[in-house]
Amino acid sequence: MRAATKESRAAFEDEYGSIEMVGHIVAPDYQGGWVDEYRLLEDGTVETTRHEGGSEEAERIRQEATHRGPAF
Repeated sequence: MRAATKESRAAFEDEYGSIEMVGHIVAPDYQGGWVDEYRLLEDGTVETTRHEGGSEEAERIRQEATHRGPAF
């Protein structure tokens, strides 16, 4: 995918979703309800973002995790 054209990458992602790998660590409410997001970028680096408990993004991710269940 690194050598793909913008058009072919967009077509792939439209059909299969993003090629980026993303993982979440979700804290329970009694620990603040925050969510740490780890995103593996194309250059091999990892981008980390903390979504504070109660934020719109943390709540969205927590809802998705609740509906999806454990990843293992």
